[in-house]
Amino acid sequence: MTAQGDGLDQLRFTAEEADRFLEALETEQERVTASPAVDSSVTSAQADVASHGVDDGLEQTTTSSGREAPHPGFVALVIAIVLSPLALLMLLQIGEHRSAESLPALRYASSCGSSPGPGKRWWPVLGPPSRSLLRTIRDQYCGDAYFTDEGSLQVASFDSWQGADRFRQQLDHALGERFSARFRVGEVHR
Repeated sequence: MTAQGDGLDQLRFTAEEADRFLEALETEQERVTASPAVDSSVTSAQADVASHGVDDGLEQTTTSSGREAPHPGFVALVIAIVLSPLALLMLLQIGEHRSAESLPALRYASSCGSSPGPGKRWWPVLGPPSRSLLRTIRDQYCGDAYFTDEGSLQVASFDSWQGADRFRQQLDHALGERFSARFRVGEVHR
């Protein structure tokens, strides 16, 4: 036989063994569900696996209870899958924190945002509706901040989303912790 034929035979054999193992597990599950008393020693599924064990030249690791131990590579893969979103979230938060630290500090201006002009699109920088926050912003950062008709605190407007987002980050850095406030870039206006 060829190497490819041997590989297919080995794959078929492994599939048959997996089917037998799954049938044994289903039988065991039905037995456990039907019987209130469960024998905690060796289950029939484990006994079936032990009597029909796959001999592919690899040593099988067992635990003290007689069960097969999970493969270390599989365990590492599961851990990596579970922890990767958390690590990504931490990296994004660290990156946002560093970018906010690299921004210049806000200074007082009587009017904040981009210069007015005809036909521009405007991205407002909005905050929570807080009178004390409005008072602080007007006194220390932007003299023309106001409450919109919708009730949001509008600090400034920019003719580019990037400019509005950069200003939002500066506000978050300067005021976010003190007022527990999060600023955002609103919908574009003409």
